[in-house]
Amino acid sequence: MASSSAADSPAFVGVPGRGLWLPAGGGATAPAAAPPPGSAARGSVALGQVSLLGAARSPRRVLLRPFSFGGSPLWPAAAATAAAPGGAGCGLPRAPLSRSRRHCPPPSRRFGAASVCAKASSPSSSSSSAPGSLEVGSVVEVAAPNGERRLALVLANDGKRNWRIIDTRRRQASVAPKQITWTFPPASSTVPSSTLPTGGAASTEQDALVDALVQYQGRVAKRADAVAGELEIAWEMLVDNAGGGEGAAARAGGSKPPHYSASDLADILFDGSSAPDDVYAAHVLLHRDGGELFKPLKGIPDAFLPRDQGTIEALRALRRVEDERKVAVASRAAGIRAAVAKGSFAKLVETVGDDEAAAMAAALEELALTAVIRYEDEDMDSYGTPRLTSLDRLSSDRARELATEACTAMKRTVVPATAIDALVALKVFGPHESLELRASHFYPPTFSSELEEAASQLLSVGPLASEVGPGAGRTDLRHLCSYAVDSASTFEVDDAVSWEADTRRMWVHIADVSAWLEPGEPLTVEALRRSCTLYLPTETITMLPIELARDGLSLDSTNHYPHVSEEENTVLALSFGFAVAEDGSLSDTQVVPSLIRRPLRLTYELADALLSNGAEDEAALALAVEAGFSAEAAVTMTVELLAMEEMAMRRKRKREAAGALFISLPQAVIKVKNPSSERPDIDISVLHSDTRAWELISELMVAAGALAGSYCKEHNIPVPFRGQEDFERVGSEELGTIAAGPARESARLRHATTSSSSTEAMEHSALGLAAYVQVTSPIRRASDLLAHWQLKAFLRGGIDALPFSVEDMAEEVARVGTAARSSRSLENRSKKYWLFELLRRAGPRKVWSALTVRFPRNGDGKLVLCFIEELGSHLMVRTAGSIGLGVRVDVVVKIAEPRSGFCRAVATPAVTAKPELDLSDVASDVTQDAMSDDGFASSTDELDALLGRPKTGSDGVSLEEEDGDMRAADVSIVSLGDVSESP
Repeated sequence: MASSSAADSPAFVGVPGRGLWLPAGGGATAPAAAPPPGSAARGSVALGQVSLLGAARSPRRVLLRPFSFGGSPLWPAAAATAAAPGGAGCGLPRAPLSRSRRHCPPPSRRFGAASVCAKASSPSSSSSSAPGSLEVGSVVEVAAPNGERRLALVLANDGKRNWRIIDTRRRQASVAPKQITWTFPPASSTVPSSTLPTGGAASTEQDALVDALVQYQGRVAKRADAVAGELEIAWEMLVDNAGGGEGAAARAGGSKPPHYSASDLADILFDGSSAPDDVYAAHVLLHRDGGELFKPLKGIPDAFLPRDQGTIEALRALRRVEDERKVAVASRAAGIRAAVAKGSFAKLVETVGDDEAAAMAAALEELALTAVIRYEDEDMDSYGTPRLTSLDRLSSDRARELATEACTAMKRTVVPATAIDALVALKVFGPHESLELRASHFYPPTFSSELEEAASQLLSVGPLASEVGPGAGRTDLRHLCSYAVDSASTFEVDDAVSWEADTRRMWVHIADVSAWLEPGEPLTVEALRRSCTLYLPTETITMLPIELARDGLSLDSTNHYPHVSEEENTVLALSFGFAVAEDGSLSDTQVVPSLIRRPLRLTYELADALLSNGAEDEAALALAVEAGFSAEAAVTMTVELLAMEEMAMRRKRKREAAGALFISLPQAVIKVKNPSSERPDIDISVLHSDTRAWELISELMVAAGALAGSYCKEHNIPVPFRGQEDFERVGSEELGTIAAGPARESARLRHATTSSSSTEAMEHSALGLAAYVQVTSPIRRASDLLAHWQLKAFLRGGIDALPFSVEDMAEEVARVGTAARSSRSLENRSKKYWLFELLRRAGPRKVWSALTVRFPRNGDGKLVLCFIEELGSHLMVRTAGSIGLGVRVDVVVKIAEPRSGFCRAVATPAVTAKPELDLSDVASDVTQDAMSDDGFASSTDELDALLGRPKTGSDGVSLEEEDGDMRAADVSIVSLGDVSESP
């Protein structure tokens, strides 16, 4: 067994000017030597005694108290003289090994922690390590949550039961009494307490004490290592003393075997030593290596008994199994980590297998999507933090296990960001994967094979037989020339307009989707579930299969179905006819299923040229010829377009007098090529919706919606009415003080309310209408298709023929409305992502010219919404001081993080001119919900949020990325953007 020697006595290390002396090495005894000459020790501390720092209530005010730990050099001379003869000179009276010594006293109710020194001391000794003696400045051993044990210094009381400690890693924590596994006793010092320093000690002293604890813990570990090989010999001796160990007494039916403590083990391992160093080393050894040989007793601190041989063999067998399991787990974790590092899903399959790899990827995807899913049942604590973590949101325990395993293998926290990084590295996600799309009802974006087959069959058969022929009640309008004014790349033409010269009536023709699809069919069920066509910068996800929409439902379809008409170029439509009186009111109205000629396709550029310059203009004529029209056809188109424009302007003046808003804001069109690549091409163009052609089509689409609304209201037809409560208009005098442009247009929206849908007719204040129904986009908007079904059924069979009752329609309106809001949010987030990606690439060296347009509600005057004309987008920025509206500023984007949606930008005035109007103290009434947390909102996004329009577009309508269609998609858009609603 190991022994102690005076030769091991330590040298002393002093902290100059602080009276602090620490042993530089571990030993059992030390000669009575004086501190180094010339040392300025403050206070009187006995030789061999170390003064440990402890915080007295406040961590800034500490007291030095004498403590003993780690051998005789740490004990006062008075205690050393009381050592038992033949002992190691540890400074503690040693009692002979007896039954009384083998049983520890019951734990204190307050502290539940053990101290071997309480039973190693004689009753006459004032030294005690019983838990009740724990106080500020005590040295303790603390069990960390991971099972690791560390020495710590008690700094202060922390509540009624806990203690604030600082451990050997210099980490402060609050620990409960049950976490304290060892308490070192204070020394029995003969030094008067009045001589101890009582002032505040410098933090360097506390650091020195922590260093001393670290050194001491290292020395004890080495001392335990030195006798670790003799632990089994000690077990044999104690088994013999106990008569066979824990199992023997039980098998013999005898009394319980005796209990032992760390002191008893030290007595064997260190040749009868009871020095605190040796006792603590035995304690460390017991808990580190003695689990198989000794059984700790519950409820009795520092008490254990030797196990019998059979139990030990069983435990060792279990350990071998556990060791093998740990090796397998470590190997699996290393494989997962390597697969992520190498970006190889094949490596992951090789490591965990096909099924496990797929399940792990699915679990990681679930975890990643929790970052973007908005949970309706979100429960927050008093600080606004969700009570359920992202991991809690996973669908099963198995998913949580796999996600945790993958993140832990990566040595990262189990959060969505880790899952995203892993999936991108494994190429399950692309570098710019849209999490919002994956979490939406549009995912997967493709149609099922069954739906694709149904669409192909429908395309081959054509419209329903009941929708054609003499009994269908269709009005033949093929004598009229129809014009579809759209972007050249639009593939789903769902509206066209005609001029009837003899009656001076206009017609708005809408693709008759209801002639192809009936309620309840799989394709219509899917269309209602999707609610609309989704226009993302990266792709267009259609409400109906694209082949059916383009080649069958579109007014521009070239397919010929003999059962529809023997004449080619005949298509089915639902037509709205009306004249416009001098006062702008609609007259001579008519709503009919119809047959029309396939419309002539005009681009907005061609229509603008004809309206502005006439067919005689060389440039306009050249555009017409390039589009395939003759000079004579160009003249006819010009005459009819001008006639319709005259009627449309009457209608516009009528609505303006009724309070309609006409907002003209440039709109951003974001297109991304090769989105799956590391660095896709991002193109942002800006469209203006204040051209004559745009205003013409916009006004005609609004008129069709107004006619549908008044017709359904008059006949009590339950359809998805759109409405908006009246709101306060900004006065012309105030508007006149703001520079024309984005700032003035935004100011007009200051008090705008949000639009909504209902089965009952309601006023639409922003449009200046008493009733309004969206009917012009049935190919790409489910609410329009619902209105078509109801209108067509009423026209043919009256109110009893309606496919949807009031209750059924209310249910459909609510469901479609919810899906449409989700789609709008998805579009806005996607545009925001790619805008931020563009800003990130540009970096802080790029200076963007912008105009200040609005202050957020509850702002401090230094946060302002700016409109960047080059990008056609808004950005919330911070200024150095108060600034007015309509001011030209230079914007620098310091940080842009597309994935997190965080952007930090600052603005400085570009000119020194006085602002047009200083409204820094005026809070805008525009709902802040219309903005992202970072203040981003494109012009389209803002209008969407304010007026609840279901579609977004650069021009006030749906943004169709693939085909470039920039048509207006909602009447709400029209009213606010001087642009047409999408037909």
